[in-house]
Amino acid sequence: MRKIQMAVYGAAAILMGILPKVFVCPKGNGVDIMRCWQSAAAEGLVALGFLLTGIVLVFLKSEKAGAGANLAAIAVSVAGILIPLKWIGGCMSPLMPCHTLGFPIVYGICTITFFTAVIGLTVQLSKCAQTSLNAVCRRAE
Repeated sequence: MRKIQMAVYGAAAILMGILPKVFVCPKGNGVDIMRCWQSAAAEGLVALGFLLTGIVLVFLKSEKAGAGANLAAIAVSVAGILIPLKWIGGCMSPLMPCHTLGFPIVYGICTITFFTAVIGLTVQLSKCAQTSLNAVCRRAE
């Protein structure tokens, strides 16, 4: 499961770093930067968050570190969805490329990463609980 999570977080980092900047509206008149450009820039930080959670999974092998990385990935996924949805937003017209292509791609990547992290967290916590239960049973004997 850990290798699958590392692959998903790495792919999400690459895709979130590139795709939101590709599928945004033209920059505007040069004076006013459109909100979709600001959302795309903020999604770069989400990509960095996914990259860091993947690095944590690669280098820290403990179950608690894995659970912490999965919690961080859940938070980053939620932030990735909220940036274009509520926090920054996009253009006013729903027919602009940011609404038709850019934001749905972001929502898809963050949703896949969210569910991967939830499944990984469940697996990590069950391993931690099993380890704790075995330690308690050994002490009782």
